[in-house]
Amino acid sequence: MGAASIGEGGPKVHADVHCRAALRLVDFAAMPTYRLAAAPLALFISATVFACVGDDAPTNTPADASVTDSGSTDAGSPTDSGATDAGNTPDASSDAGPTCAAPTVACAATCADLKTDAANCGRCGHSCLGGACAAGVCRPSVVAGGVSKTVAIRTDGDDVFWIRSGAGSATANIFRRGPTDTQALALAPAQSAQTFFVNLAVTKKAVFVRTLEGVNRSVGLIRISRPNGRPETFKTGLVTDIASTEDGSSLLVATSAAGTTGIIEVFDPAASVPNPAPSKTFSSESYPISIAALNQVPYWLNAGLYVNGAPASAGDLRRASTQVASTVTSVPNASDGTGLIVTGDRAFWLQKNQPLKVTTTTPSGASVNTFSGAKATALTVAGNAGFVYWTEVDAASQTLLFTCPIAGCVGGIATLVYRTTDSISALHVDANAIYFAQESDGNLYKLAKP
Repeated sequence: MGAASIGEGGPKVHADVHCRAALRLVDFAAMPTYRLAAAPLALFISATVFACVGDDAPTNTPADASVTDSGSTDAGSPTDSGATDAGNTPDASSDAGPTCAAPTVACAATCADLKTDAANCGRCGHSCLGGACAAGVCRPSVVAGGVSKTVAIRTDGDDVFWIRSGAGSATANIFRRGPTDTQALALAPAQSAQTFFVNLAVTKKAVFVRTLEGVNRSVGLIRISRPNGRPETFKTGLVTDIASTEDGSSLLVATSAAGTTGIIEVFDPAASVPNPAPSKTFSSESYPISIAALNQVPYWLNAGLYVNGAPASAGDLRRASTQVASTVTSVPNASDGTGLIVTGDRAFWLQKNQPLKVTTTTPSGASVNTFSGAKATALTVAGNAGFVYWTEVDAASQTLLFTCPIAGCVGGIATLVYRTTDSISALHVDANAIYFAQESDGNLYKLAKP
């Protein structure tokens, strides 16, 4: 199901990130409204300057337009090099590809302008997945409109799911859009004003949503069986976070007991309800607050034990490769940690008013660090296929979406993927695309990976 991700609507903090250098990667005379970096060959003027993706407005795709995920090829041009076969003269008509007039180049049997061709954007075979191509960089397309207060997004490779929190005037609901759907489908009836949705997990058999109910904020977990189920109570009690295993076979649930101790439970998504028995349990945890999975192995952040509202023990990052859980590393101020993701051999999470945090998943020598390239308060985080993505806000109150390999940014400089004057309330990535929700315009977007 891919690595977990979360959107945090935390306070905007100014980042010392400015994009001022005139980059020479593309012909800017032909596109005065853009300042772009075409990954992976982004050019940087100094160690403190990030490459820029300009203009702020995404592709003006109608909110109900169908989005087809056509995939993305990162290996570059698949054109035949024209090598001879056992001494024979190469066949120019079949091996050399077409003869293309500038500014187009041969991409297999097609002549493509890499600055504008949405199927070959920046390089041959790089699809914009429904978005436009401008100056060799893909622009986002609209998956759905009217989705303000979106707090979580997930995909399963085909369908996109998201939840609206119910805060403010937006009624809580769960939505899905498949690759052939012409518009988003609401999966649950409109909720009462006392219902809030706070997190989402998608498995092969069902969609799960963590809820807050009523003025006393009691917590529950609802399930919608796929493909056409109706909402039903799956679990009651103090659920603090949920996630699915990568293959979508199991649901992971973190629970607490009066904010002091808690357990990690693994469930069959199709189990009888309500309150089914877990298939696995890892008990005596110190208030688990954020959970993720990698290769079927659960990881979670413990906030630490609290006595009379005060911390009584330090927090940590835990994992359970067997029935017995073990500590990866201690985590200072873990009580304000959220958004845990685990990808490759790194774990990442958000921490209040701090840059993105990272540690290795190997207990020997693991320690908590600020991720290379992260300069300000990280507001959302997601990861997949050896890369981590996160958002920050710069001094001009623009939201910046960055990416780097999980091992660290080259030279400590992050690659800027997208920039907007709007706020990004939720972020998720899968094998080919980046999904994010913008709060002010109320749109959910899809953007091809660079």
